[in-house]
Amino acid sequence: MAHTINLAARKGLAQRSVATSVSRLKAAAQHFKHSPTDSYLLEAKQKLLGMKPIQLINDCPTRWNSTYDMICRAADQQAPVAAVIMEKKLSRLELTSVEWTLMEKVKDVLRPFKVATQALSTENYPTASAVLPLQYVLLTQLKPSTDDPAGVKEMKTMMSTDLKA
Repeated sequence: MAHTINLAARKGLAQRSVATSVSRLKAAAQHFKHSPTDSYLLEAKQKLLGMKPIQLINDCPTRWNSTYDMICRAADQQAPVAAVIMEKKLSRLELTSVEWTLMEKVKDVLRPFKVATQALSTENYPTASAVLPLQYVLLTQLKPSTDDPAGVKEMKTMMSTDLKA
């Protein structure tokens, strides 16, 4: 089941508008990792905003949950990251408000998948009896909502198709 969740999440993240926004986030994370000057500036902006200085997370292509972690961290650090990007005029790294909203929705879609993966990955108790209830909960979470952007609706459809198989 954990493998099925992995495949479904990857397929959802491959949806075109989602993948485009994720790739821009990844480019920003890579930029801050490879630029000590901008990384220092990011830290200064975080302190100025009363935030704990923390680096952005870069995802690993073989682990969908690292992409989830990258999205979560970027969403938490949106203000200082945007401030540095605007100050340094790095427009290629800038996400639009629509893209940030999309990333928030994607984060909400993937949260139950992260929890389910963690529950299935434990060695403390048998997990076979949890497979069907988890599948049911995940499929319920993937029902399209009227306020979902088109990209999120398509993502949910792609993911639910994989989970039903």
